[in-house]
Amino acid sequence: MHDEKRLRIKQSVEQLVERLAVELSILPEEVADVAFLYIQKHPKWGRNPSKTQKRASHSHWKGLCQACSQPVELGEAVFHHKQRRIREQHEPANLLPYHPECHDDHHKVTQGSLSKGAPKPKPRSPE
Repeated sequence: MHDEKRLRIKQSVEQLVERLAVELSILPEEVADVAFLYIQKHPKWGRNPSKTQKRASHSHWKGLCQACSQPVELGEAVFHHKQRRIREQHEPANLLPYHPECHDDHHKVTQGSLSKGAPKPKPRSPE
C-alpha cells in the first residue's frame, strides 16, 4: 500500500473516532479502545486467529511443527502466519504450528527476552 493511501486511511480513522466520540458523548480514547479490541478479534481480518482456526491449521499440518517436523500438541503450539495483511490470513495453509522454542528461533528471539518476537540485536560495526 502506498504511503498516500496509508495517510488517507489514518486521517479517516481519526475523523471517525472523533465523530463517534462526539455522537456518543464519550472520550475518543474510549472509542479507539473498543474499536481496537473489536478489530483484534474480527473473524475475517482480525490480527489473531480463533481457536477454531488454530485447530484447523493444526489438523492441516498433521500436528507437526513446521520448523523441526516433530509432533506439537495443539495446546502447546504457537501459530505463525506465512503472510499478514492478506485475505484469509488465518486459513490453515497460511497459519503454521510451531513449538514455542522453534517459533522463537524463527524470529531470532533472545532467550529470556521480555518482548516475544523481539529480534536479537544486530552486531554493530566498529566505527
